[in-house]
Amino acid sequence: ILIIGGGIAGPVAAYWLAKAGHRATVIERASSLLKSGQGIDIEGPAREIIDRMGLLEQMKARATGEGGFAFTDDDGKPVAAIAGGLTQEIEIMRGDLCEVLCRAVDACDLVEFRYGTKVVELTQTPTHVAVTFDNGEHATFDAVIGADGLRSKTRDLAFDEKTKANAFRARDHYCAYFSLPREDGDSPNSRWQNATGGRIILIRPHNQDVSSAYLSVMEKSDKLAAMCRADKASQKKAIAEEFEGVGGLGPRAVKGMLESDNFYYDSLSQIKLEKWSQDRVALIGDAAYAPSAVTGQGVILSVLGAYVIAGELSENPQDPVAAFEAYEARIRTFVDTQQTISLNGNSPRLANPRSEWGIWALRTSFKMVAWSGIWK
Repeated sequence: ILIIGGGIAGPVAAYWLAKAGHRATVIERASSLLKSGQGIDIEGPAREIIDRMGLLEQMKARATGEGGFAFTDDDGKPVAAIAGGLTQEIEIMRGDLCEVLCRAVDACDLVEFRYGTKVVELTQTPTHVAVTFDNGEHATFDAVIGADGLRSKTRDLAFDEKTKANAFRARDHYCAYFSLPREDGDSPNSRWQNATGGRIILIRPHNQDVSSAYLSVMEKSDKLAAMCRADKASQKKAIAEEFEGVGGLGPRAVKGMLESDNFYYDSLSQIKLEKWSQDRVALIGDAAYAPSAVTGQGVILSVLGAYVIAGELSENPQDPVAAFEAYEARIRTFVDTQQTISLNGNSPRLANPRSEWGIWALRTSFKMVAWSGIWK
């Protein structure tokens, strides 16, 4: 079985396939382990599955230690704080999670992991999938699993135009994720600063040496949308221009972003497909049902989908088409529920006010929440 994508869902699927006695090849287009990305929460089904993999204690050891969450004023000074942080269970950086998962897969004799490899063509037959790689190599596999994220190349290659139509649901929300040197005050609380125009600066604790930072903009912008396909230098320049003149945490965050070699930028969009498989090719994780980072459900869906698809392939080893249909039937309702964005999809706009008045109202509301103690 070929698995395209070495982030989160791909390694989890490979691990459980190997445990069931299946050979799997995992390819990743990046030249090395993916280390960028945001802080993520390991909870619910994802926590249980990772515990079954024997990796939970390693995850806890790499937890960020975020102790609380503070809103700041325009000068970057906290105006109110709450305990508990932005996540509910184990907070870990995406790169750390990927590293732990990939090390677990490396220990599986039945899994081959190849970096710097892309698929350029998929041709399906009744008995196999013929694959052409970017180096000209050809190979055949019983089935292919696409775990290659929001902008899945597998989805583009294998799915018909009707299925792909309107799958990508842009939400006019863009974010840069990066690391920057840690300073006093970065721990234990994360710090959130709003700026007019739907802009947010967020700095969160990571480890003793670095902090993680986010610069996000919520606006309808052809320029920011085009940057999703641009090179990193262009992306950094565009975000720096968006935050020009913002005080408080702004200058440090922009400087750190421009100097960071651990940088990622994309839109906070969703993927919604009528079906997740096309004969012997199936999608998991963000490639099939990206929920948007604002839901906080990405890791849960990626890990759960990988676990279930591996289980169904183990139950139907001679019929991957039936296995893929069973995988979708088993978790489709749960996935649809987890993709729901609160307040009829409007909650991100409340957190990203465009006006001075909107920012004042948000900060005032947060002060009341902090004072009341209702956030536990």
